[in-house]
Amino acid sequence: MQIKKNILYINFSSGWGGLEIFSFNLYQLMSQQSSYNIFFAARQNTELAKRLINSRDKNNIIEFPHPKILNFQTYRKLNQFIKSKNIEIIHTFKSSDIRFSVISSKLLGLKNIKIIHHLQMLPGKPRKDIIHKFLYKYLDKLCVITEQMKNNVLKFWPVSENIIEIVYHSIDQTKYNIALSKNELKKKYNLPLDKKIIGIVGQVTEGKGQHILLQAFKNLAQRYNNFFLVIVGKTPQGEEEYYENLKKYIFENNLSDKIKLLGYCDNIPELMNCIDYFVLASKNETFGLVLIEAMAAGCIVLGSNAGGVPEIIEDNKNGFLFTPFDIRDLSDTLEKVLKLDDEQYAKIRKNAIFTLSTKFSVSRFVEQMNNIYLK
Repeated sequence: MQIKKNILYINFSSGWGGLEIFSFNLYQLMSQQSSYNIFFAARQNTELAKRLINSRDKNNIIEFPHPKILNFQTYRKLNQFIKSKNIEIIHTFKSSDIRFSVISSKLLGLKNIKIIHHLQMLPGKPRKDIIHKFLYKYLDKLCVITEQMKNNVLKFWPVSENIIEIVYHSIDQTKYNIALSKNELKKKYNLPLDKKIIGIVGQVTEGKGQHILLQAFKNLAQRYNNFFLVIVGKTPQGEEEYYENLKKYIFENNLSDKIKLLGYCDNIPELMNCIDYFVLASKNETFGLVLIEAMAAGCIVLGSNAGGVPEIIEDNKNGFLFTPFDIRDLSDTLEKVLKLDDEQYAKIRKNAIFTLSTKFSVSRFVEQMNNIYLK
């Protein structure tokens, strides 16, 4: 009988965003593998904890009311859980949780625990002070999601290159094979049937560049009448003025019949299948998961040439790159894309699907994670 490795995930974040969703999805995915028993330590009464408890065996979830760095009870409780479950690997996702993993295991006598950290956010500040040097020396593996992130880690964090591994996000392409036709989906989301759809999906904030796309679209709308723009995403607290300015711009430029502000959408695969041309206009995107989602739905993708985006898009091969926050360059790139003939359009889509299957597939991701866990 195969002996399973016991792994503990730790994410004490109180929010529900990309970092929390990634750790939840990873738990779901890797728990299906026959080689592991995976447990999860989360902050009590958070969205993450609630979803974890409802998703699989709730006995594999341990909740902490107030996990605080200076609260020794947190470390002791974690240490006792690690010992009781014979944990061999600790996998963290939030940088501050590295401290919990190191102290509750290696500094409390459990020297053989392997500690893995999965970094989601691009490091921007040095962490080479004495405390971080002490804690980070206990990391056995540091997973990053782009080459750019690896370079930033080497610049700002006190870790050696040999523990860093690039693990690209993955996507299940089957979720984007929607039974409804494109016209049926357009009807559902109240989008025009007789126009090609340009779309942008993401939180409505200045950094995501919706205003840049609006201005580029306005330039196109003066010459073309067969395109429609849909802007999708939630407006976070504090960004209400930015959202109102978008609405004002649309009204003042007589674009109300050419643009729809859809707000939050909880079915991205369906929505992506309505879109013909997808734009990621962010000033600097760490990875750009929406790009591979759009590729999976068959969209032609355009992305800012910054952050992790160039590691997804190969310009003029599987998509198109433009200068970040450059309205003229985005307008020109959009116009070039809109003029693609059927053969060029099909070739770009075919190359995008090949990129997904070779670089961002679930099977490739699982194989890489297995190598990390079992090595």
